[in-house]
Amino acid sequence: SLNNLPTFEIFRCLEAMYGTSPPASEESLSNYCLYNSCTAEFLFDSKTRQPLKIKTSDSLLRMKRSLYQILLFGVLISLTKPYGYEPFPSPYNLTSID
Repeated sequence: SLNNLPTFEIFRCLEAMYGTSPPASEESLSNYCLYNSCTAEFLFDSKTRQPLKIKTSDSLLRMKRSLYQILLFGVLISLTKPYGYEPFPSPYNLTSID
């Protein structure tokens, strides 16, 4: 997800600085760019050192899960909106930094 992007990029930078990136990711410029620009985990073929192709069924399953999570999030946001996104009373002032 996009909220994890900064964390992924920090680890990718650390891998590049200390030489701990997967060897296949450094095989070619395209592998290097692909590995470092995506938050998805890539598996590389040990012989060809190219990214393995994902099966269509796996791709559809991941899309189905993502769509389900988006729809569920939308429902939860819609249900909590009338309560100011605070469905349960809190003894703390949640709008203050103090």
